[in-house]
Amino acid sequence: MAQVADGTADEGDHLVVPVAGAIVELVCVDYAVTYHLSATNGMWELRLESAFVVTSNGAERLVVPGSGANLSAALDVLRAEVVEAVAYKDGALRVSCSDGIEVAAPPDEGYEAWTLTGPLGARLVSLPGGEVAGWSPDA
Repeated sequence: MAQVADGTADEGDHLVVPVAGAIVELVCVDYAVTYHLSATNGMWELRLESAFVVTSNGAERLVVPGSGANLSAALDVLRAEVVEAVAYKDGALRVSCSDGIEVAAPPDEGYEAWTLTGPLGARLVSLPGGEVAGWSPDA
């Protein structure tokens, strides 16, 4: 994996993305679900193109972008504060938010499951088959 020079911490089997305290300001839906996060270190964008799970109020709901399945669950994250974002090197992603809300995205065998883009072009991508690639223009 290339170095991501945005404050992302490499913890061995996962990366901790520096978005703690960010607020989910906007949710966009097309054939994917995109969250816009406003953080002290700049704006981040999380785009989920494969199925993911939103846990809210103790209920897990599978969101399938493009099919319309459970899109209302994706909206539960709007205005939540991010507590922690972890990108696992096997391609999975977990974003924990205030009030116990969590977004969990597994890797996809055939597609890029998710992309997380940060300030100044920093980027993490879940590659098809389960691996994470990361880079930044200044790395």
